[in-house]
Amino acid sequence: MPDDRCDTAFGRGRARPATGGLPVADKMKIAMVAPVASRCLAAARACSGLGEIEILTTCAGDESSWREDTEPGLRWLGGVALRSFRADYPRAPSLADRLERAVATGVADRALEERWMQERGPCSWALLDHLARQAADFDACVFFGLMTATAVFGLPSLADRAILVAQLEDGVACRPLPGLLRHVAAAARTVVVASDAEGAALAGGPPLALGVMVGAAAGLLPEVNRAARPREFPHVVVGEPAAVLPELLRCCRQAGLFAPRRPS
Repeated sequence: MPDDRCDTAFGRGRARPATGGLPVADKMKIAMVAPVASRCLAAARACSGLGEIEILTTCAGDESSWREDTEPGLRWLGGVALRSFRADYPRAPSLADRLERAVATGVADRALEERWMQERGPCSWALLDHLARQAADFDACVFFGLMTATAVFGLPSLADRAILVAQLEDGVACRPLPGLLRHVAAAARTVVVASDAEGAALAGGPPLALGVMVGAAAGLLPEVNRAARPREFPHVVVGEPAAVLPELLRCCRQAGLFAPRRPS
């Protein structure tokens, strides 16, 4: 569980400007996991001074249609490795919409919520299987997009080295977020939100939750967060991922918040 070392090093939830790369001995190996590469390219390039960055994504270039615009395999983009996997099936927009409306009623069970996430996709079990096998080779795994199959099915089993960049989309019908998504967010070592409003949506919206979520980002003591929320979000950071992640990854590593990497 995060502690005051990370709060102190990181200025209690607000980002400091990046200060260059790490010494060779401290270089990190970081996986960035996203349904489409465009979600994380800017952040991957911003973090390149930390060490070796590998993007794990699908071949889809368009998140709405899942149209594939690249072949599966490994390629390099400006010093960042990009490993692509095929999606398992084409998108069915009408089915995804029906499932979302069903989940929005608030009475959906876990199986229905999982099916909804699969249809939001793009879903690639080959990507998730690869990540499960290789995760221990990385110091950290950064998941982009809470409401994605890659985060929902990939993050919980890798929580000991996971950062979640929430990227909550506007206009999603399900507020407050379903229990499945709240469970995934609570499992991460750290959650990055783009704004206090996005943090409030993640917390569920009630006044107490809103105060705790915004307070955690602005500098409220971690003890207050623990007392106010029985299953708190471990550490919330407000900022754009490309600006926030380089320093956040440094401080989490220094504070010992990630599980040790498997020896090479």
